[in-house]
Amino acid sequence: MPPSSSASTGSPFTFGQPIADRAKLVGRNDTISDIESHLFCESPRCVNLHGAARLGKSSLLHYFATQAATIAQANHLGTWVVTGVSLKDPGCRTVNGFHQRILQDLLGQPVIQGNSSIATEVQRAIATVNQDSAQDGSCIKPVLAALRLAGWRWLICLDDFEDAMDHPEEFGMNFYDGWRSLTQNSPLLLVVASRRDVEIYSREKKITSDFFNVLQKVNLCPLNRQEAEALLSCPGAGLSAADKAAALRWVKQPEGYAPELLQKAGACLWRSRREGKTLDWAHQKFLAQTRSVELPSEPRPGRGKQLVAALLWMPKTAGQLAMWLGAKLDEAGTIATGMIILIAIGGIAIGAWKSPQVQEAINSAIELPNRLLEPSNEK
Repeated sequence: MPPSSSASTGSPFTFGQPIADRAKLVGRNDTISDIESHLFCESPRCVNLHGAARLGKSSLLHYFATQAATIAQANHLGTWVVTGVSLKDPGCRTVNGFHQRILQDLLGQPVIQGNSSIATEVQRAIATVNQDSAQDGSCIKPVLAALRLAGWRWLICLDDFEDAMDHPEEFGMNFYDGWRSLTQNSPLLLVVASRRDVEIYSREKKITSDFFNVLQKVNLCPLNRQEAEALLSCPGAGLSAADKAAALRWVKQPEGYAPELLQKAGACLWRSRREGKTLDWAHQKFLAQTRSVELPSEPRPGRGKQLVAALLWMPKTAGQLAMWLGAKLDEAGTIATGMIILIAIGGIAIGAWKSPQVQEAINSAIELPNRLLEPSNEK
């Protein structure tokens, strides 16, 4: 990943790292308000923030990880302690590793260090993790009891949650059922980020657990044109109208504009202006930094599968052609039967059932499918 922060390059555009400043989360006020309505209310609820890659899920999680405690305090909701982790982190590849990581992060929070009784329970839980082979998170229950006694809440922001769901051999049914139990009547709240709605994903992966039903769904969409233009017009950008139009062309997708790609395009254009480079130079730099992202649940077929598909294309096409011809013959027969019925009904209605004209029409209808198969004599 190339240097991307404004601190290292002087650019007002930032990518490759989460953004915590709400002013820089352009076009995300509605999404933030939606998540806040679930978290900071009389009966808080866990949230699943889902959306495609490069839309800013990690930045939104980072925003809540750094701001949730302050927001709760401003709304007189008591003391909140917030931790965050990505399921892609090497230390979180197993259930025990995941539990160990979130407990270590909790113990490292200054507010926990300032409360000896809670800190002691967290330390005990950390010692228990390595001895506990259960996946249900039962080692965390004493910690939640201590937090409830103090009147505190614990918010965990989990990024890249599909990474756990892609490894059911490590994160089995007991893990999800256990965490469903942990969130019931406890001070524990979750904000889970994933590329797809985890409830739909769980059905595809055949992971049946009530855990996925308790997550309130918040869908993160691409930016619209107005929001994209606002992002490119951030303070210090100094991009011309032609620069902005170019960036919008480079980034535009049918669904809208991905914020991360806009940040990359803006950074390349900003640099080209500073260094006296051309628009084409900026475009090439943008293309060099852009890599396609595939959903873990939708892998691209390997070369072997592609070769098999190519070999099967011709017989498959021939088979489809035969089926199409058969369907056409069936359709012709259906039409002929319908014509016979209509002619018979008409003949009965006018009392001319046995007339030569009616009999001739019926015979023509019967011969219709055969005539469709006869080769044409036209040259």
